[in-house]
Amino acid sequence: MEGLTIAVVANSIPKSETMIGGYRIAIECAKRWLARGHEVVFLTNPMGEAMISRYIPRDDLDVVLSQVPLGLERKALHSLAAAALFYMGMSLTGLGTAWKASLPEKTVIYSVSPLWPDIFPGFLLRRRMRGSAWLVAVSMYAPPFGKGWRAHDQAGRGRPEKRAVAFRLNEAVVYPLIKRSAEGIFVNNELDRARAISDGFGRERVGVIGMGVDNSLAASVPEPARKEYEAVFIGRLHPQKGLLEFMDVWRLYVDRHPGARLAVIGNGPLEGQLREKIERHGLRGNVDMLGFLDGREKISVFKASRVVVHPSLYDSGGMAILEAMSCGLPGVSYDLPDLEVYYPQGMLKTPCYDQATFAANIELLLEKEGLYRELRDEALAWARQWDWDDVSERLLRLMERLFD
Repeated sequence: MEGLTIAVVANSIPKSETMIGGYRIAIECAKRWLARGHEVVFLTNPMGEAMISRYIPRDDLDVVLSQVPLGLERKALHSLAAAALFYMGMSLTGLGTAWKASLPEKTVIYSVSPLWPDIFPGFLLRRRMRGSAWLVAVSMYAPPFGKGWRAHDQAGRGRPEKRAVAFRLNEAVVYPLIKRSAEGIFVNNELDRARAISDGFGRERVGVIGMGVDNSLAASVPEPARKEYEAVFIGRLHPQKGLLEFMDVWRLYVDRHPGARLAVIGNGPLEGQLREKIERHGLRGNVDMLGFLDGREKISVFKASRVVVHPSLYDSGGMAILEAMSCGLPGVSYDLPDLEVYYPQGMLKTPCYDQATFAANIELLLEKEGLYRELRDEALAWARQWDWDDVSERLLRLMERLFD
């Protein structure tokens, strides 16, 4: 199908200096769709516009803006209460934007996340435009109430995390709406696809998009004269990502290797708690918190590191790790079921949530040269299979199928 119009509903971003996987997929694919002559319109807020314009030239950027209520945008990244108010406010202003938006009748409406500010405006657009098709990125299913985004304690009891409960409540509202009204969804991996089908989605309605990477960017950054970091973490500073718990792992590793250094790339609600724990554990000289990085600056940190760590306690993927793999970094993670299919190679898996073994696996990878080379080569090969050009084409084909 030639000349698609794609309305990207990306209204849930609370800060321009951050990036989540759904936004990365939408932006990287939109750049390539525009180059192929398709029309792309972003329905977003001022923070989303600022973030998107860093990657897509403003002359090519067609944006319909929703206003941010109550000045909550900067607080929403760090406070759950502020985030809840922000998401409710952006849902309302997004509905107003969707009501006024003028788009061709036959448009693909693409909600970049399963969060309220991206779902409700997408639903309204679909209702207004009878000839359109609605596609939703179901980036991750919420964890069970009894587990949340925390490791179980030694007695085996779950310790729910309040942000996980909030995400579960969000899903309870939007998932039935998506099932009833969206022409299609895409998920991160085959396990999530099987779940969607068991939940009642027809097989033809569910695509697996997964992840993407710009391998040419990694190749364009030269290798440094020496490695500065034994390990690098990249991701949101969020309970799901397990970085607070990983400080216990890193303390174990530093006890055996006192000069070891960890680079932390990212920002998020746990930044203050993370800094406090680094101080408590005496790790100030062993952890560099670098904030949000992207482009060549981020790649330079990867190339100055030897291993990428992915200590998520609950996950459906973790796309940023692929960028590190494209730089030749093998990884260490827990053996979560989704990661077994998302990263079947290039990653040394650790039994959940065995901190001593996680630290030992970092040491094993850095000291066993043959194992390191083997996983490094696997990581590079895996990254080559997920170039953004292929991912954007796969997502475009899914959109075209929705009209059939």
